[in-house]
Amino acid sequence: MGKLHLPLIHPAPTLSKSALQLSPCSCWAGPQARWFDEDKVDSLDLKERNDGVWFHHNIDQFNKGLNVGVHVEALPNTWLSKAIQYLTVELGPRCDTIQSEVVIGINWLTGEVVLPQGVEDRAYPDDPNYEWGTADILAILHGGELLVGDWKTGSSEGAKDQLKSLACGFQKAMPDPTRLAGAWPRPVRISCLYVNENGVWPDEREVSQQELDLHATSMRIAWEDYRSGNVSPPIPGIHCTALYCPHLAYCSSHSETVALEGGKEVRPVAGLTYTDKPCSNAEAGYSMSLISAARRQMKYTEAKLKDYCASGGRVIAGNQEWKERSNGWRWGKIDQ
Repeated sequence: MGKLHLPLIHPAPTLSKSALQLSPCSCWAGPQARWFDEDKVDSLDLKERNDGVWFHHNIDQFNKGLNVGVHVEALPNTWLSKAIQYLTVELGPRCDTIQSEVVIGINWLTGEVVLPQGVEDRAYPDDPNYEWGTADILAILHGGELLVGDWKTGSSEGAKDQLKSLACGFQKAMPDPTRLAGAWPRPVRISCLYVNENGVWPDEREVSQQELDLHATSMRIAWEDYRSGNVSPPIPGIHCTALYCPHLAYCSSHSETVALEGGKEVRPVAGLTYTDKPCSNAEAGYSMSLISAARRQMKYTEAKLKDYCASGGRVIAGNQEWKERSNGWRWGKIDQ
């Protein structure tokens, strides 16, 4: 059941991509969809990602009673200090137990969940029957409620769907022994833990059982489509950039946007077009979402062309060559 028709040329989606799985577009998850090399992204984005990875590792170290590191820059150290204070003063006193970096696998088709041991640095088991994910914070509150939390040092787009996916799994994996199994599931709260230089700002709320059940159904449908290879054609929109689509660098929709001439319409969505003369705020937003995605795609391709030059290749058009010069990467006449 649900056997993939074609071999994957990219990793299977993880629970961190839940929001993207529930977006209008699913072509990115197709078995033959190319995913970009994460090391070839905008340098600022890459730095923010690396700082976030450092923070996540060290707050996990603190939770496990291990030594934490010292970052070469002040801001990540401040994040860590504020997060430690939050766990010690605010969240800790509310909890019976707190765990961090807890890995779970969910089989959306059968409802089965597994909690593998010894998984580190998101190196998930090679079992395609499960979609894998990690809870930054997993706590049992004094009232018996389950709290699933996610640290955010940058963008939080998609965090709520990721947390709901994790909540669906951990609610099954950690039933309340004082309740009748299957009849009264453990109540669940989710919390997006925003961290900045001023402190931790938790966006915490209870999730109703109906909301969790509806989310699980939506994820099951998305997982069935992914497993069967039944994915949509490219459907561009704000989800491409806001939810960090891993296929964006190669997506044909945004290649078409790059090649537009004079505001030519491209792939209308819900009556909206790419235009420099929008008739509504929504149409202006759609146009800008395509521009944002196209810019990200071009930055990635430029980084790959620099790699091509570093490996001995040359970027030549007519009598012009694009290469690194004293004033940066520029076009100029080919050296004689």
